[in-house]
Amino acid sequence: MARLQVETQLQVITPKEATKIIEKSNIDNRKVRLHHVEWFSNLIKKGEWVLTHQGIAFDVNGRLVDGQHRILAIAKSGVDTPILVTRNLEPEAYNAIDTHSQRNMADVYKIHPKFAAFITTISKFKGGSCGSKFNNNETLNVIKKTSHFFETLIIGANVKYFTSGGAISALLFTYVNNYSSQEYIALLYRNLKLLNYIALPPIGHAFAKSLALTKDFQTKNTVLVPQLLYVFDPENESCTKIRSCSSEVMESFKKWISELIKD
Repeated sequence: MARLQVETQLQVITPKEATKIIEKSNIDNRKVRLHHVEWFSNLIKKGEWVLTHQGIAFDVNGRLVDGQHRILAIAKSGVDTPILVTRNLEPEAYNAIDTHSQRNMADVYKIHPKFAAFITTISKFKGGSCGSKFNNNETLNVIKKTSHFFETLIIGANVKYFTSGGAISALLFTYVNNYSSQEYIALLYRNLKLLNYIALPPIGHAFAKSLALTKDFQTKNTVLVPQLLYVFDPENESCTKIRSCSSEVMESFKKWISELIKD
């Protein structure tokens, strides 16, 4: 039997058509990542969907082998959406799709991986127009407004913990918003990341001690960021106990993120 020719066409898929595809053709596909569907759906609804070479694809049997998150997003958005549709792939194509190395944020924007981790972290605290992720323009705004501070404070750090997305987020917010105390904040961070205990103020000692007592320190950013906002605050220099920042400081942190993503 002769093979059918693979063909790709630009089509406008309606939400109704997307629903039919999901019901009839989305068979034994990979686990759906709901946040990814939500992100695509928000892009479509806000008119920020960009047509690229990535679309949806079917094998010779009509099974959807690529693009389930896109097709789910079209159905969810309620908006007719232009997308490239490829048909007549061999069934084996399913196992080859998305198995190679994929570009991450650092690759796409040509930024340091730790800077990318910072952007990912703040997006979870204050989502952009696309829910829990920033869109392209919002990401570029964050890069433009914070890259200088990142280069100044972060590059050269060797301790993994103090270069996490959460640590960088708390550091940059406090540094940018405390102009008169920037030297103190930068020095505190430098001594923490180099484990220079002798030079640490009381709050630095308290935080370093809390780390030393934890063998496998893995704290969620929802806990880590409020703690480090407290630690880096110059007003808490003489404190000897670790606390989370006040709700007012956390609200200011979120407002700062909102300003970062604006044009």
